[in-house]
Amino acid sequence: MSHNSEDTFLLHHDPGSLIVKYLDVISIIIQKRLINTGYFLPEEKEDLIQTVCKQLIEKAPSINKNYNGSSLLITYCSSVINNLCNGMIRELKKQPVAIHQLPDYVEYDGYIVERLLVNETIDKFGKIMRLYHNKRFKLEFCLKSYFRVRLSSADYEYLAPKMQMDPARFFEIFNDLSENQKLTKNEIYNNLTIILNDLEHVNNCSDAIRKWINVKIGEVLVLLNGNPKSSCFDEETLQILLDKYFSKNSILILH
Repeated sequence: MSHNSEDTFLLHHDPGSLIVKYLDVISIIIQKRLINTGYFLPEEKEDLIQTVCKQLIEKAPSINKNYNGSSLLITYCSSVINNLCNGMIRELKKQPVAIHQLPDYVEYDGYIVERLLVNETIDKFGKIMRLYHNKRFKLEFCLKSYFRVRLSSADYEYLAPKMQMDPARFFEIFNDLSENQKLTKNEIYNNLTIILNDLEHVNNCSDAIRKWINVKIGEVLVLLNGNPKSSCFDEETLQILLDKYFSKNSILILH
């Protein structure tokens, strides 16, 4: 019995075992369509695999009915899996992203302590970031730098192998963006321009990155506030949200 005949037999009699057999294919397609494109995070991959497997089980009768043997079953199922991934992307883009206003502040021992943002708010902001898929890292990196949110080791590990400049020079610029809270906005733009030009193999000026960041901040604020407007986010409250988004377990204290 050929491999395709074995697969067809499983489709007819034991679709669950067929899906287990195709797990590697499912994983590869999800990685390519949903993770590498930035629509979902790497840590969500296992949940995505489970979702696709569940949908394939539900679709097994339809696959059984429509598969005519003109191609390998694994090829046919790969097309079905791709369509399921495309459906997830469409659903993601349709999800509402209007976010509730930040909670009120309370006085405590002379400090203004921000109440913890509800997980729903942070999750919805994450959905907005996903909409930028392959530009997500660039946007998050620029937002962190612009709003003086400390950069992470993951940011460094993503960028370092892609840099063509001297590693010591890159480390100096990266560390300056991450740790030097006295940087002016122009110095931030200059540092970002050096890194992004190297990353994207372009030769933009710092004014170009300034304009790009301003446009993206405007877009994010529109998405946060909703249409019709249901929240009142501005740059100040966006910075608070970013602090919470990138360090979920901390409590931000404002002086």
